[in-house]
Amino acid sequence: MTCRARRFLAAIAAAFLLGAHPALAAVCSATSTPLAFGIYRPFDMTATYSNATVTVHCTSLVTLLLTFNVSLSSGSAGSYSSRQMRNGSASLGYNLYLSNQYSSVWGDGTGGTANVGFSSLVTIFPFDIVYTMYGRIPAQQPVRAGAYIDTVQIVITY
Repeated sequence: MTCRARRFLAAIAAAFLLGAHPALAAVCSATSTPLAFGIYRPFDMTATYSNATVTVHCTSLVTLLLTFNVSLSSGSAGSYSSRQMRNGSASLGYNLYLSNQYSSVWGDGTGGTANVGFSSLVTIFPFDIVYTMYGRIPAQQPVRAGAYIDTVQIVITY
């Protein structure tokens, strides 16, 4: 085997081991089940709760040193202090949390919010990671009856 051929094979082996080859890089996408609160009753004295799952699906043959964060956007409110569901011009405050303790707002890691992360030295074959998203609507908000919606984007940052 010539010196040139050895260098070529060494470069391929290094690319494989370092995960630099595009076919070996992980590609991750995220989906969520709908977070449905049901009927909100403005005169109830307790908050309204619901949860959903966020699934991150990653595909790769072999990836070394895979690290990413999963963040949620602030939705239509543009703020994490209280996300807002909308019904025309009316709004209903709510937020999304990392646990059922409702203490850490799931956001992008800024302004007092937190996100979730994943880190692995070696990943082999496609895999899924499932996170639970906890939602809460504070009690006694004066809102009109109707369907309130918001769209929150899931962002994966490598």
